[in-house]
Amino acid sequence: MPVLFPAAPTNGQIFESGNLRYIYDGVSWESAGTTPIAASIPQYLLASLPTASSAGAGAVALITNVGPTGIFVRSTGSLWIPDGRQVLGRANTTSSHTGNTTETALFTVTVPAGLLHANAQLILTVYFGATSNANTKTFRIRLGGLAGTALTSFTFTTNSLSNELIRRIVFKNSLSSQETYNSVSGSFGPVVGAVATAAVNFANAQDIVVSLQLATGTDTANVYSALLEWVA
Repeated sequence: MPVLFPAAPTNGQIFESGNLRYIYDGVSWESAGTTPIAASIPQYLLASLPTASSAGAGAVALITNVGPTGIFVRSTGSLWIPDGRQVLGRANTTSSHTGNTTETALFTVTVPAGLLHANAQLILTVYFGATSNANTKTFRIRLGGLAGTALTSFTFTTNSLSNELIRRIVFKNSLSSQETYNSVSGSFGPVVGAVATAAVNFANAQDIVVSLQLATGTDTANVYSALLEWVA
């Protein structure tokens, strides 16, 4: 008989069916055997997380103060990596901007110091749109806050009521070296330009920002939803 899982689960939610236990990892329900979760997975604040070497390879921990509902990490024996895709930030409520031509942050996630490793990868997914006319709108992803480095920046005009953008932010063997796909739009496919790069030090806490800027203040720009995941 198929298992009927709860609708709209949250990351880390536990569900029992018969003698089986499942846990939601932010993307899908995964089997957690029959051992009580509280007894098998220790919980920590990020600042009190033990070193990966002291925890031992294969150890799993729940960091309770990162992400909307906490994140699971797994030790390789030398560093902590995400145990599956882990949600660092999300927004399901539309954020809108109109009335001026100032660059405005519509989605912000703070990545805490000490979380990522030198070869981490993040995935940012954004549903966004703006008034569809000939006026210019500028979309940006910034690392280090609204005044930080623009890792992605492109303009759009018509056919802009609804768009999806997905960007993989890759750390290049350093917490101070990032790169991503360099497109002049939200779409995939070949591009002329080289990869987009940044040099923001994520050994410190840093804000990842999605911003929109209007050339004409009477237009409206929206971020309908957004999701930032730690995937590697």
